[in-house]
Amino acid sequence: MADDNRSIRELKETYNQHHLHGNGAGTFLQRRPRDVQRAVSFIHRHLFSEPKLTISWIKQHCHINSQSFSARFKRSTGYYPSEYIIHHRLEVAKKMLKETEISVTDIAIEAGFSSLASFANTFKNHEDVSPSEWREQV
Repeated sequence: MADDNRSIRELKETYNQHHLHGNGAGTFLQRRPRDVQRAVSFIHRHLFSEPKLTISWIKQHCHINSQSFSARFKRSTGYYPSEYIIHHRLEVAKKMLKETEISVTDIAIEAGFSSLASFANTFKNHEDVSPSEWREQV
């Protein structure tokens, strides 16, 4: 269990570092408007720990008042904020499914989903198979 916890923590830290700083991603933030930079950093700091990571919460904590923020975020990242969060949570969940033996329930929680049902429905909508089926296929 301790090894599983360590591997989960390392996987999430590596994922965040890669997306914020590694493989040219450091320039990802530098090329974005400041409010988008702040929001992306905030999202990655809370991606796994806050299942209710909403646009209003992000805007409040990043001191963003603009009505056009979501559209600007989409132009900068290719995703609306909620899509960005789901995309990155699913990517981490897929890495956990592929690289660990951790239960699907634990992966759902570790990836930042509020419940197994929420994770399973979101996963199936994006991948056309359940998390367990996806794990068997890879």
